[in-house]
Amino acid sequence: MPELPEVESICNLLRVGDAQQASILGLSIMDVHILWDRSVVNDNKPLFCRQIIGESILQINRRGKYLVFTLSGERFLLIHLRMSGDLLVRGGECPPGK
Repeated sequence: MPELPEVESICNLLRVGDAQQASILGLSIMDVHILWDRSVVNDNKPLFCRQIIGESILQINRRGKYLVFTLSGERFLLIHLRMSGDLLVRGGECPPGK
């Protein structure tokens, strides 16, 4: 499980970017794939997916070990990096890997 400094580093990387990855601020959510059903609190997974598709990422902050994405539709998306500490950000043309 990532510790607070690692979560802060990931938050900054997503917000600002670096030489290998651009910032994701301003990008739109084009598609949603829930890989593990229990990762979404909302019982209606299809509704959740429909609600955030098309939303733009306006801001990214950290609250404890959660990443807080402020979305354009006055919504917030909370992400916990779980045990692996991985968050995959892929372009629309990249299929999910294993």
